[in-house]
Amino acid sequence: MTQFDLNSSAASAFSPPSTSSRPDTAAGLLDPRSFGLSKAAYSVNEAMLVLSMGRSSLYKAISEGRLRPVKNGKQTLFLSRDLCAFLTSLPVGLHSDGGGHD
Repeated sequence: MTQFDLNSSAASAFSPPSTSSRPDTAAGLLDPRSFGLSKAAYSVNEAMLVLSMGRSSLYKAISEGRLRPVKNGKQTLFLSRDLCAFLTSLPVGLHSDGGGHD
């Protein structure tokens, strides 16, 4: 029986990408507390409030694969880490009309 070499290229294929340049991550994971999130999971209505988006936009993000829901029985939930990942994936910049809001 051979021992698996953790330094092999096969092992590196399963390693998360380096995030050393991102101050909001530690060991590849986002800290939900840095976003003001204190719960492990949020309901659809709570996620809408946290993300400041409506139900249609929330479900569009799910259908596009940009936000991942989990199920607890019939209840749809969003893990705090997934909400953080979604928020950090959003583009940063001005509105498409070139202006900003005051």
